[in-house]
Amino acid sequence: MLSKFKVSSCGTHHINDDVPLYDKRFSEVLKFHPPGLAPVKDQSGAYHIDASGKPAYQSRFNRTFGFYEELAAVENEEGAFHIYPDGASVYTERYTWCGNFQEGLCPVRNLKGSYFHITVTGAPLYGAKYYYAGDFKDGVAVVCNNQGLSTHINNQGHIIHDQWFEQLDIFHKGFARAKDKSGWFHVDMKGEEIYQRRFEDLEPFYNGVAHARDQTGSLLLINEKGETLQNISHKSVDDMGALSSDMVGFWKSFTIYTALQLKVLDFLPNSTEEIAKGSSLSAPSVQRILKALWELDIVDMKTGDYWELTSKGRLMTPSDKAPMAFAGQMWIENNLEIWKTLPDILRDPGQEVPDYFLDIQKTPSQQLKYYKALEGYALNDYKDLPSKIDWSQHKNILDVGGGLGSLLFHILNSHSHLEGTLLDLPSVTRLVQIPQELQKRCHLLGSNFFEDWGQTFDALIMCRILHDWKDSEALKLLKQASKSLNSNGRLYIIEMVTDEKTPMGGLLDLNMLATTGGKERSLPEWKCLLEEAKLSLKKVTPLSNISSFLEVGFK
Repeated sequence: MLSKFKVSSCGTHHINDDVPLYDKRFSEVLKFHPPGLAPVKDQSGAYHIDASGKPAYQSRFNRTFGFYEELAAVENEEGAFHIYPDGASVYTERYTWCGNFQEGLCPVRNLKGSYFHITVTGAPLYGAKYYYAGDFKDGVAVVCNNQGLSTHINNQGHIIHDQWFEQLDIFHKGFARAKDKSGWFHVDMKGEEIYQRRFEDLEPFYNGVAHARDQTGSLLLINEKGETLQNISHKSVDDMGALSSDMVGFWKSFTIYTALQLKVLDFLPNSTEEIAKGSSLSAPSVQRILKALWELDIVDMKTGDYWELTSKGRLMTPSDKAPMAFAGQMWIENNLEIWKTLPDILRDPGQEVPDYFLDIQKTPSQQLKYYKALEGYALNDYKDLPSKIDWSQHKNILDVGGGLGSLLFHILNSHSHLEGTLLDLPSVTRLVQIPQELQKRCHLLGSNFFEDWGQTFDALIMCRILHDWKDSEALKLLKQASKSLNSNGRLYIIEMVTDEKTPMGGLLDLNMLATTGGKERSLPEWKCLLEEAKLSLKKVTPLSNISSFLEVGFK
């Protein structure tokens, strides 16, 4: 019967077949829920009424919401909490926000801004606190940590898999929508992707198929393998405009490079006049470079000709210390001329590419920019790596080609029982500054990593090292790793894993070909290389849109 009761079009009362249920009118009304009560509001406050329009109790609140499992969320001056149908409080605790009970559990937010779930008695389900917690469905809910990443918990409050995503839904027919830096996809009950493809938008599966929109704007129908069953509508983008934008992509690189060279960003926030004084440029010149940076969303113009850095812009300041400022210079100074040789390299793939790392050693300032840039990427891409590995099984680790050591320091700071060694060229290890607190547990090994590493280790790390080399050299490094790994040890590789069904990694692959003669590899290619090195791939976990975590051991 309740399903027949509707909210009137004017939102002041309820109707049944367009006939008002009662004479009274309210300022706000919501729909009826079992046990036959609806939230309303008038001059006296917010409360619940029955189908005759009569109050269900005497109490008044600031806000009332619908009954779910015969408990309703309400708010008053004390905070948010739940009541029974007679208006009595379910528990004494007060929160800044309450959700609705589903499957006997409800998400709440406490005075400190933390989210968790409570039972129908008001008791916390578990001790953990999250940045967000969603409703339970079929015994599973989504929670979000303080890094903005989401995972699933069960109705005991336990995390059911150790996979974390930028966005995540509850399960529907055994699969959940998930989003990483590359886009949307589906995961199974273990939190593992069921295909490698990524989409701009995605719906849950309905009887084995789902609607998806790809990065070109095309609307597709896909199956549970991520394969396109039908192209429903084609992209509606301006091909001419998109192609033109691609062709002049170097405009963006040089605009950023110019701003860094002139240190324009270092004088923000400020007015055009003050930026001109600081950078020794004319005001019109400052206006022109700032407008281009504005178009790139690096700066923003406020009222009165006043400029501020955006979140992107702040990644490049101060320009003499920010890793991404070094990256902006590196791409122009180190890589631009190399890319001009790409046609010749593709005509003759067998030709020897100049030794990129030997060349940058010849100019110490360029070498420093390169490794500072890599440090910036590492700090962003690998920040979650310490939590992805069970480090309790290891005592000593070797970071192969570890650059300035940011990843190794991060791991050692997170796990006080570990000792670490950083292996890189002597010209690189001379630049490394080991933090004071790690000097007893961190060691430097300045050597060519194609030569013997001198000892064995419980764990080896190779982060974006193997893609620098063609297969023959990559195999040498893997054989060296195999020789330097203890019998029960693990090799942890962080690299892109390409997929022949998607274009992801195509441009990066060309960059590796042009600069070092290296390549990006697919999962079958990784397995083949590891097999030749007498190693076995145990697990693959996506870390970001360009990195996956490969756990490797002996067969």
